[in-house]
Amino acid sequence: MVREGLVKAAKGLIRAEVKVKEGTIESIRLSGDFFLYPPESLWDLERTLIGVKVNASELKEVIRRFFEKNNIKAPFIGVEDFVKAILRGVSVEEAQNSNV
Repeated sequence: MVREGLVKAAKGLIRAEVKVKEGTIESIRLSGDFFLYPPESLWDLERTLIGVKVNASELKEVIRRFFEKNNIKAPFIGVEDFVKAILRGVSVEEAQNSNV
């Protein structure tokens, strides 16, 4: 089942539509009214998150490395905002099974 998580960051709303299977992200779609440079990096981030465990620290590290490696600019939006949106898109049961 796909679930949706929303986070209102300093300058934008982040929406994460997440499907989890056995504690890992099976599919994800990120959207909202925020800016990410370069723009195509949003799709690359989604692909990077496939297979990642639904765990706050692991998500944060994967996203942080992605931002650094690809020189991503996200004005007024932080790595933590993406992590929160993803985790809010995960059911309580899925989170407990994943040790979030």
